[in-house]
Amino acid sequence: MVTYMERRMPASRGFTLIELVVALVVAGILAVVAIPSFDSFVANQRVKTAGQELMLSLTYARSEAVKRNADVHVQPLGADWSTGWEVITDDDDVLRVTQAEAIAGVEIDGGAVSVVTFQRSGRVNASATFSACDSGNKASERVVTVNASGRAQVTVDERCT
Repeated sequence: MVTYMERRMPASRGFTLIELVVALVVAGILAVVAIPSFDSFVANQRVKTAGQELMLSLTYARSEAVKRNADVHVQPLGADWSTGWEVITDDDDVLRVTQAEAIAGVEIDGGAVSVVTFQRSGRVNASATFSACDSGNKASERVVTVNASGRAQVTVDERCT
């Protein structure tokens, strides 16, 4: 005969309802804390990508100007740089186009710059400065500059205003 002390309780498997509810509450609190910083992260990545795309197009135009031994231009697709830009030759051959879909949610301000012309030597006719900002002002500004020698670079500035 088996006595009370010899009987064993079956092994407990799984979680209790209270443990499950506590885990869900903790996960919910972490999600609420993480979502605002995730929005900022996404906005920063968009602005960073737009700045890099513009710098790459400018660098590509400089390279093509030297390679073709002819002037190459970077100009906005519409009235504004935020709609995109294209790299073209003097013969109106389109070499590269960046559409607004690639830079959605980002405003690019070129100031008074309507076109950047790279001469056959790789130099520009006038230096240019562009600023890329998130339309919601959640991201740090990216400033793309082209100096007189034709070198393009991106720098990070404070939050957009």
